[in-house]
Amino acid sequence: MLSDLEAPTGVGADTRDAVVETLDRSGILREVGGRRGERIWVVADVIDELNDLESRIHAALSTGGSADPR
Repeated sequence: MLSDLEAPTGVGADTRDAVVETLDRSGILREVGGRRGERIWVVADVIDELNDLESRIHAALSTGGSADPR
């Protein structure tokens, strides 16, 4: 939850929201669900890499080969 950032960082809500908006606009963060006030973001590159790994595993398993996670 974004409010969880306030205590350890001392960052207020306005600054927090501006930073998250900037990261979202730049494509570093990606909103994946939730509703206003309970929105959820992930780091886009990490999710893309996990999706790619999943695709490679499925492809390897469907051809009877071993899954190479690299």
